[in-house]
Amino acid sequence: MADSTERTEGDDEGMTGPGAGVPALRSRDRSPESASDRRCFLGWSRALPDSSADWFIEQHADGDGEIDASGEVWVFPGARAGREFLRRIHDRAESAGRPLVPPLVITPGRLDEIMLEGADSMAPRATRLEVRSAWAAELARATESIRTSLLGSTRALQPEEAWALADRFAKAIAELRGEGLEPQAFAALAPEAESSRWIAIAPLDEQVAARLASCGLRDPDAARHAAAEQGSIRPLRVVAAGVLEWSGWQRRMLVRAEATVLVAAPESCREDFDAFGAVIADRWIGCGCPIPESSVVPVASPEDAVAATLEAIERWSSGRSAASITVGLCDPTVAAPAARAARAVGLSLHVAEGDPIAASAPGRLIDALATLLTEPTAANGVAFLRHPHASAWAARSAGLSHELQASLSSAIALLLEERMPRSFADLVEASSMPIDRDRFGSVKVEDREREREALRQALGAIEHRVTAWTRRLDRAKAWSERLAGWLGEVGEAIAEAIADDDASSELRRRLVEDHRSVGDVLREFASVPDAIDPEIDGAIFLARLLEQLGEGREAPPAEARALEALGWLELAADPAPCLVIVGMHDEATPGTAAVDPLLPERLRERLGLGSARRREARDAATFATIAGRCERLAVIVPLKDSEGNALLPSRLLLHGDGVASADRVLRFTDPQPIARRDAPAAASGFRVPAPDPERALPAKLSVTALRTYLADPRRFELRHVERFEEVGMAAGELDPLRFGTLTHAVLERFGGDAAMRAEFDAARIRDRLDAFLDEVASEAFGSRPRASILVQLRNLRRRLHRFAAAEAASRAGGWETRHVELRLDASLELGAGEAPQAFSGRIDRVDRHRETGTLRVLDYKTGDEAADPERSHLVGRHGSRRWIDLQLPIYRHLLAAQLEVPETAIEVGYVRLARSGGAPIFKTITRWDEALFAEAVEKAREVVRSIRGRRFPQVEAPAYPDAFSNLLHEPVLAAEAADSGEERDA
Repeated sequence: MADSTERTEGDDEGMTGPGAGVPALRSRDRSPESASDRRCFLGWSRALPDSSADWFIEQHADGDGEIDASGEVWVFPGARAGREFLRRIHDRAESAGRPLVPPLVITPGRLDEIMLEGADSMAPRATRLEVRSAWAAELARATESIRTSLLGSTRALQPEEAWALADRFAKAIAELRGEGLEPQAFAALAPEAESSRWIAIAPLDEQVAARLASCGLRDPDAARHAAAEQGSIRPLRVVAAGVLEWSGWQRRMLVRAEATVLVAAPESCREDFDAFGAVIADRWIGCGCPIPESSVVPVASPEDAVAATLEAIERWSSGRSAASITVGLCDPTVAAPAARAARAVGLSLHVAEGDPIAASAPGRLIDALATLLTEPTAANGVAFLRHPHASAWAARSAGLSHELQASLSSAIALLLEERMPRSFADLVEASSMPIDRDRFGSVKVEDREREREALRQALGAIEHRVTAWTRRLDRAKAWSERLAGWLGEVGEAIAEAIADDDASSELRRRLVEDHRSVGDVLREFASVPDAIDPEIDGAIFLARLLEQLGEGREAPPAEARALEALGWLELAADPAPCLVIVGMHDEATPGTAAVDPLLPERLRERLGLGSARRREARDAATFATIAGRCERLAVIVPLKDSEGNALLPSRLLLHGDGVASADRVLRFTDPQPIARRDAPAAASGFRVPAPDPERALPAKLSVTALRTYLADPRRFELRHVERFEEVGMAAGELDPLRFGTLTHAVLERFGGDAAMRAEFDAARIRDRLDAFLDEVASEAFGSRPRASILVQLRNLRRRLHRFAAAEAASRAGGWETRHVELRLDASLELGAGEAPQAFSGRIDRVDRHRETGTLRVLDYKTGDEAADPERSHLVGRHGSRRWIDLQLPIYRHLLAAQLEVPETAIEVGYVRLARSGGAPIFKTITRWDEALFAEAVEKAREVVRSIRGRRFPQVEAPAYPDAFSNLLHEPVLAAEAADSGEERDA
């Protein structure tokens, strides 16, 4: 990775933005707006909290007694900058031996609240949720003419349409009032293209105000203006530090308070900021990139961006504390991957902004419930049950033990495989149907039935909850109370589940905080007056709740020695001398302009509202401040997102003189120098879990398990020693295994039908197979199976018809069925001093020839291609041949002992029910001699000895990923191997 820039105080060489040592920007006609300039420029050499603290102490330098700043209000752009400022003035006052009464520190959003505190008209302020509810109520009852003017349609609005529009209108009017404009006045001032819509909005706004007034409430922005007119401004000294944006209303407050403005820029930038310290857009748009080329690091992907970030931290960390390095997150989607990657290499990354409350455990649980209510499919029912909190609650409601709760995931996977339910109702019904006892072989069937019954009870509890939330209308207050009660039950279930876990104190603390955050939002909904709270169904309430939860955030406490990860707007005021900015692409910084039909960009520019242009100017000034104060700086720019889509670098990185800008554009478009992290798996933090040496080996092996070991010993260990099970959603159709299971069930019933064993007529055999197929399918899928399953059943029927003809011919040739699903229970002798190895299995079918007495062991195969029993077991030529399966030879060897017949009297082969009809149905091994069969048996002994010796090496990954691929980190290892191969080729 390219070296980062290193800067010291006063070093402006190479800077191309506004300020000292920088080429002049294009001229500007108007000067800063103020007759009496109350600005003070702090410079770029120090962070805003430090320079502001110095200024504060200087202002209170007179005297050596107490510093009383109780009459001061300091306004910082972010809460973190304010906290750092307070900490520094406390330290400075303490070192000077002077007691301190600190000032009140706020962010700009609280300025009016503080300045107008105590005014009578402030009391009845409505919350933003209440304003939106009032707007939704008025839009729902709007006349046809108003709907036509607003939407171009006379159609009545549905509840959620009205709710979405209410948010848009309420926010637009709040923005206007923030600039001192009322909708009625704005309707007359707006351009013709927008005026008709605002003429319709104005009376609606009056009706919203009347509806709020009927509840004893006022629009908060209107109440603020009234308070300013009726009340008096509190006599406080206001200092605004480093704030780059102000609304018109906030500017009025600053003027009336005769505020002092501290600008985080050098004096040479005086013409680049207005009288309130806000950026003058014309002075910043298009200004040159303020950092040298060596600090900009293009990378191929977000994953590489995270890796490059960790490399910079590692390079700078020698001799430095965690507080001296900060990670800047331009793109918030990088936060979670960066935190995980940091943990993998032993670092702690504290994301100060936190996660949305909707992403917390209770938030995801509410989302799962909302999805199930909206779309009651089997898949959504399974997703709800698999949420650990839902599973714990359902288990507690059903009175299940912890053991049975743990079995719910595998039990529902088996149910999906068996029944293929489509709807949630089908899923609940299927859980009451008996299991297919013959599917489980040596597995204890009673345990599976007990798990299925537990699943039925858990799904019953969920069904009861779903029913309580559907087919009824209620107000948000009632829904909030109902949901709060249920979340209380969930919390009790989780508390019981982790009560005995000594390591769960942090988990318990986080759960309490998450539930408290959700509870705060629920209380806000519950406080909405009835007059603006219409009755809605449960799904709509949850959708509105989730929207609110998505806007709120919960920041976890910082661990000791954790690195701070801050959002873009926090970086200018951060005091850390070393900064890695990650994710600086144009969609994130400065971002693209959102389409707003109510207040389009051209209108925003005219009114001075927040616009894409003002945001770009603000970000350019922020970038200059960052570059001016940092000793070390690296800007990581991913050129593709996580899905492989191209990303444009931030335009802030491309501005400047023609040659420098052109060089950087060429660098971003050249694929060769893109930095990629190049480290072995061990260095990257990936670890393939080692086999557990204490885990008990299986006392009895299945014959088919030998094939698993031959293919991949590590996967054998995971399946048969660790006893991992593949749990996933059914794909909506029969997978090959389930298709084969269904076929076996039909053929088992056919083979066990004594009346059919003497039947030689192909037509009657076919009819009987059809009847058995209908019977098995009805038991498995009910009377209305999926269309995809009907197609597969038709496919299976054709295969069975071909089998009927071959079966009739086989019987005519002297073969008769003697055993169906014969249980094999025998042991393989190993050698002197070695205990025999017990094997289990079920042989699909054993025939006997009426004349010769020869036995024929047959295994059903339902693959699309006709399997050859010889090539399915042994590949390669003599000298390089390799066993890949031992099933039929071991069946032959063990069955001979079990039935007490010589091995030479037993043939082995397949019944091939393939899709293509050209190959013979019955195919036995005919070209092997006894030496080859003996070699197969000896190979089985070798496998048993390897298992007993716990030899489970990891071999080359399979061509197609399976359920164990991620557990064994095969995709990561393959990618790293590919990268290493590319380097060798280069």
